[in-house]
Amino acid sequence: MMIGIIYSCLSKKEMEAFQSIQNIEAPKTRCNEFIKFISDYPESDSISKAIGNVLHILGADSDDSESAIQFAIDQLLIRSDTKIRTTLYQFIFTNLYTDTATIDHNVENALHFDNMLPLPAAASIALLPYLDRSLSSDSIRNKLYFKFGTHLLQSEYSDVERIIFLSDKLLECSDSSLIDLSNKFLIKVILNTTFENLSIQYSDAQESAKLDSLHHDLNFRLYLKLAWNAFHQGNYQYALNLISQVSKYGSLERENALILLGAIQAQTGELMEGWGHVLQGLVLNPTAERQSPEIEQIYISLFRRIRGSRENPTRFLTQYRRSHR
Repeated sequence: MMIGIIYSCLSKKEMEAFQSIQNIEAPKTRCNEFIKFISDYPESDSISKAIGNVLHILGADSDDSESAIQFAIDQLLIRSDTKIRTTLYQFIFTNLYTDTATIDHNVENALHFDNMLPLPAAASIALLPYLDRSLSSDSIRNKLYFKFGTHLLQSEYSDVERIIFLSDKLLECSDSSLIDLSNKFLIKVILNTTFENLSIQYSDAQESAKLDSLHHDLNFRLYLKLAWNAFHQGNYQYALNLISQVSKYGSLERENALILLGAIQAQTGELMEGWGHVLQGLVLNPTAERQSPEIEQIYISLFRRIRGSRENPTRFLTQYRRSHR
């Protein structure tokens, strides 16, 4: 009987609090009070309405759009109700896209992850690719990257291509503070590239020979990505060790690996040997420097160190390629 009385009192108190907030005329004050209500009464039957009110108020003010998205993300990390989660996902993707089909597709994808994983990990995997588009503040964005990353790493999620994709999205921010998180994603994938997992995730690679080839190709890609990350962090000796791992899974003539090897060697006292590997890689891939500004910078930097500032690096490379076909 006592429990029923306490619940009744709490329910009445909630209802009165909710009604009094609705009567506040100033939108920002009303919004702040609804946020306090959500914190004070996290299990209230009025939570859905309170969240909807906050999203409506913040979403109506373009200056508050990032605050609204951040609020929606925070709620997704703690809310389990499917209707609330759907509303939050719809709000976020509506702020990123105008096309209804794209919004619906992304919401459906996010809810798919909800059905597979613990909800914080599901939200993290669904939303991580969009943080750079939705938040202009690097500090807020990075805090969420690390929060999302922690949820993903602690989960049993092991989709190889998706995690590689998420690692690449981190690097697209060109923020060195995110490289360690990218590395952790890649290592998680390496630990999950067992033949059993690969046979489940890649339905077209059931034969032993195909699985073996897939295993080699994946490890080649993963260790090469780790080597580039180590190079970007200035950890050149570790990068060399990773390149050695890369070579166990395929030829360094693939995917500009020779260019990376040369760039690392040039930083570790083997300038001429490194220069030779960079040139060899540029011959093997005639469009490498046009496809990658970083590779172009590596080439020009080494060219200036070795041949000085008078020669034209573009002309030299054209002639070198002609003579080394």
